[in-house]
Amino acid sequence: MTHSSHPEYGSEQWPEYWQELMAGYALGNLSSDEAEELQQLLNTHPALIVELDRFQAVLNLVPYALPDPKLPPSLRDNLLEAVRSGDTNHRVHSPYKASSRFSLVRMGGAVAAVLVLALAIDNYRLRQTIRSNDAIIASLQQPNAQVFALQGTENARDARGRLVVDPDNQSAIVLVQNLPPLPTGEAYRLWALADGDTQPVYCGEFNLPSSQSTAQWKMPTNACSANVSQMLITAESTAAPPVPAGPLVLRSDG
Repeated sequence: MTHSSHPEYGSEQWPEYWQELMAGYALGNLSSDEAEELQQLLNTHPALIVELDRFQAVLNLVPYALPDPKLPPSLRDNLLEAVRSGDTNHRVHSPYKASSRFSLVRMGGAVAAVLVLALAIDNYRLRQTIRSNDAIIASLQQPNAQVFALQGTENARDARGRLVVDPDNQSAIVLVQNLPPLPTGEAYRLWALADGDTQPVYCGEFNLPSSQSTAQWKMPTNACSANVSQMLITAESTAAPPVPAGPLVLRSDG
C-alpha cells in the first residue's frame, strides 16, 4: 500500500484507504511509514479509534473461530530460508507504544529468526482468514455496526465470543470459542434485552459445526438492534416458542 497523501473525509463512511490502514494494523503488517501515517490519522480524527477497536475486537477472535489455512509451499520455503539465513529484518510494526515494542535485534540470531517465522505464519493465516470472511469485514465497516463481547456463564464457563450486529442489514454474526455443537432438535438462540425491559426479544437461532466456529443469520426484528443493553444466548429446543426457557450459556456485559 503506497499513498502520497491522506484522502479527505467527507461522509460517515471512512475512506477505503483509511480502512486498509486499520485492517493492516489489526493484521500486524503495516510498514513503518504506514504505521506513522495511521498514528497521524488517529491524532487528527480521534473517532477513528472506535473503528480500529471494531476491527480488533472481532479480528482477535477470528483465528480461533476458523481452521488454519495451509501455507503454500512457496511461502513456507521462503520463510524457512529466512530462518536459515538468520534474516531478522522483518518486523511487525504498531502505531502504539513504540517505546515498548519488542526488539528482535536484542535476541540471538537463531531465536530471532524463529520468532520472525512464527510472526510471518501468523500474519499469513490471519490475512487468509480475513479474505475468507468478507461478511465479517463488511459488517465491521458499517457505520452503525455494534460489537458485543460475550462471556460464558456457569453453564459454559470456558465459552467466549464476539457478536457483530449490523442494524442496516438486520444481520448478526457470532464468533465463538469453546461452545459445543448441540444435538439434533436443539439450537442456540439469541435474545436482546432493551434498556428498561425485563423481557428479552427473540433475535434468531443458530447452531455450530464445531466448538470454535461462526454463524450468520438475518434477525427477525429491528428491536434486536435498537437501544440494546445486553445480548443473551441460550440453548433451546427448536420446537419451543420464542421465549427463553433453556440454560443461558453466553451473555454480554449489561
